[in-house]
Amino acid sequence: MDQFIFVISLTAILLILTLSTISYIHKGFVFFPPPNKNTWQYLVFWFLFRIMFFGLLILSVRTFGSDPLVAPWVRYLVWLPLGLLGFGFATYLSIQLGWKNSHGEKQGLMITGWYQLSRNPVYVASMLGMFGWGGFVNSSFVYILLSLWFVIYMLAPFFEEPWLESQYGEDYRCYKKTAPRFFNLHSKFTKNIAPYVQSELFLAKKEQERVDINAEFKHLENAHILGQESTYWHVKVHMLMLAWAVRHSKLTECFGQLFRIVGAATATPMGLVPKGNTGGSNVSPFETMPISAAHQEIIYKVKNN
Repeated sequence: MDQFIFVISLTAILLILTLSTISYIHKGFVFFPPPNKNTWQYLVFWFLFRIMFFGLLILSVRTFGSDPLVAPWVRYLVWLPLGLLGFGFATYLSIQLGWKNSHGEKQGLMITGWYQLSRNPVYVASMLGMFGWGGFVNSSFVYILLSLWFVIYMLAPFFEEPWLESQYGEDYRCYKKTAPRFFNLHSKFTKNIAPYVQSELFLAKKEQERVDINAEFKHLENAHILGQESTYWHVKVHMLMLAWAVRHSKLTECFGQLFRIVGAATATPMGLVPKGNTGGSNVSPFETMPISAAHQEIIYKVKNN
């Protein structure tokens, strides 16, 4: 029964991917995005998508892995929150965009709020949710379907952009110049601060090899102070702090880092970072802290380079 459901769901998602690709390559054939709600393309796309989605839900229940990925507590304290946060945020963004707009009907171009930071924040949030979903269920059938769904969401903006340009014209072309397709994590600051953050991460790795967990975390804190104004480095350092907490079974730190990862990913692009904060759960994530003279000099040098 599981294999039958998997084959049906796999066929549906492969048809979506194949028809969308053909539509993109051959301009005479239109499939995705559908021309409008009252077309066969709209009906077929959503019919296939729902087959895939509900098949994925059923398989997630029926093939739920008895052996968790990494550890039992990671399943419920890392993967489940990541899945819920990802898809919950994607749902919020879809509502903000407008349900009809997010389902391919022309209802106006959204360029404010989170859509200033990314042209496709719904896809970005959903892809994060897929990582959580897969890690939580830990089933080969689910991994395969989620991987293909991930590929579709990676390709979807390329399929949609010609339609958006035809519908919104110069307004959309101007919007493309100001907002990245997904997220622009490689700002000038990110590039210039990289050697200094990487140096601290290298030292943290050395301390990990020496099994000096306190010294290792201290270097991660230094990396956090230096790189927290970069979304890329801010998120990465918190991920490394989470990995440190997992390796050493620090449950409080795990909870703290999960919260901080979400905060780093969402607040840093807007410049909402508490400067000097060391990043661990032993301090408030909202507390501004003194920055050492050495770190201040590095940050000043990088910003004025």
